[in-house]
Amino acid sequence: FVSGGHNLLGVASVGGPWGSSDRFGTSGSPLDPLISVLGLNFGRTQTHRLLTGSPAIDGGDPVSTLTEDQARMPRPSGGVVDIGSVELQQ
Repeated sequence: FVSGGHNLLGVASVGGPWGSSDRFGTSGSPLDPLISVLGLNFGRTQTHRLLTGSPAIDGGDPVSTLTEDQARMPRPSGGVVDIGSVELQQ
């Protein structure tokens, strides 16, 4: 496969080639996504909420046209979205 970019992987030991916008760790130093336990975070479906300091924050596609996340909370207008289904609400 070829990465489309803006992915977050704890360990990127196989696959690729990875894009310059992908964020990943190694088997010796896995990347901690800093996410909450699965729960109802503002929506009707369970999601993992991003925690402060998560490498997924502002790691999404800068030209994304998404206006809301899975929980129907707003995504930034004209800004960089977070990686994942839920935008960090601060």
